[in-house]
Amino acid sequence: MSDLVANNHYPAGDARYSLLSRPAGFGTSAFRPLVSGVVALVASAVRHVRAVRDRRAMVERLSRLDDRLLDDIGVNRHEIEAFVDSVIARRESANENEQHLAA
Repeated sequence: MSDLVANNHYPAGDARYSLLSRPAGFGTSAFRPLVSGVVALVASAVRHVRAVRDRRAMVERLSRLDDRLLDDIGVNRHEIEAFVDSVIARRESANENEQHLAA
């Protein structure tokens, strides 16, 4: 086909005859919402995995402390997971408040 264009059998600027032309409806704007949705889904999954990993790390670190140190911060050994959940909830609430104030 490129030989035909080079020999002027087809109009040189006509995209219908270009080897790099795309089928109708294949433009990037048609896929932009789909790509945005996939990116948002992946970002949400990454945030969730990080949150689970961070929670697990906090529980593990507190579990390594002896009972005296836990008592100093006001946590019993059987309350560690609930304590971590409350810390995370307060952090998320503070982040949401900051976002509302910034908007």
